[in-house]
Amino acid sequence: MTSFLNTVEKKEFTHRLLLWGEKLPVLSALAARKAKLTAPPLARTQSTGGQPLVNLSMSDLYDKCEMLLADMATSLTSHHTQEWRKLLPYLLEHVDTLVTKEGFPAFYAHFCMLDNQLTNAVKRPEDKYLSGQCVQCGRELFAPKRARELECPRCHTLNDLTTTRADLDVQRQLLAERYLFTGPLDQVTTVYNMFNCSDLSSRQVLALLESGVIRGVKTGKNMCFVDTRSLARA
Repeated sequence: MTSFLNTVEKKEFTHRLLLWGEKLPVLSALAARKAKLTAPPLARTQSTGGQPLVNLSMSDLYDKCEMLLADMATSLTSHHTQEWRKLLPYLLEHVDTLVTKEGFPAFYAHFCMLDNQLTNAVKRPEDKYLSGQCVQCGRELFAPKRARELECPRCHTLNDLTTTRADLDVQRQLLAERYLFTGPLDQVTTVYNMFNCSDLSSRQVLALLESGVIRGVKTGKNMCFVDTRSLARA
């Protein structure tokens, strides 16, 4: 029988199908983790009748992927398990036959759609680093290291990150030449984040100050006196 896919397309389909063996376990783990993070505190502490919390959207995607694998296996044989971990090796072994089946075009379209959703669901976002301040409103900008431009989330100005990063380096150099930095906690937080490419809150920076990681003191009027060198390597 004629294959619905040519040789190159069939090779790509096989590779994408093989990757489901890595992506589906990740999706399952993410569904459980996201459910715990978003569940109300009471729901986390109360008994769930032995059933783990799951994120419904991710769980639904997982079920759809598992169902598609089962449907494709059914087109080859009626005697198979519903467990995707056992179905996947079987399908990979019989790809040449699968792509000739009458119902495969519909399977393939559904597979491509689910594969895109699955890839996006398990894709980890790139870490973002302090990249300077918006040239228009002064908002701190955080972006992946490879990013070259970024729209300010506050005023929507498109910033050239090469320029903002260069300005940030100049500010770091000027601050590093000062042994004592004086200012309110919010300013200390900004300087700390500037030196360390971080996104800590004022409360977190205050904890570092009180623990001695950052050397300095905070007065009752919210003013801080800080050793700049300890900010740079905290």
